[in-house]
Amino acid sequence: YALLELGVTLKQTSSYWFAGFVSDKPTFQSVLYGPYNGDYTFTDTLPSTFWSPCGASTTLNINTQLALISSNAQARGQVNPTSTLDPKVLDRDLHIYGVNWRRCN
Repeated sequence: YALLELGVTLKQTSSYWFAGFVSDKPTFQSVLYGPYNGDYTFTDTLPSTFWSPCGASTTLNINTQLALISSNAQARGQVNPTSTLDPKVLDRDLHIYGVNWRRCN
């Protein structure tokens, strides 16, 4: 849920990488501009070539940062990344990750 007055921007930055392999680190940015009052969704689609190295036992790391930026000193912004106003999804996990598996060659 986000409440952004005019002049306030919500910026989300997300990075993905496998532990020990930071050279391949896709990073995405999404922006929501005020005025805005309601639920929001940001979706990142990683390139199809983003795979863990064959034979490696590693962890997928996900770093997500939220920032409120204001061009108006009087404007207010509020964000709650795990909250919603929609009663149909109040009891659901709001972070959804999809993972594909492949056999190493």
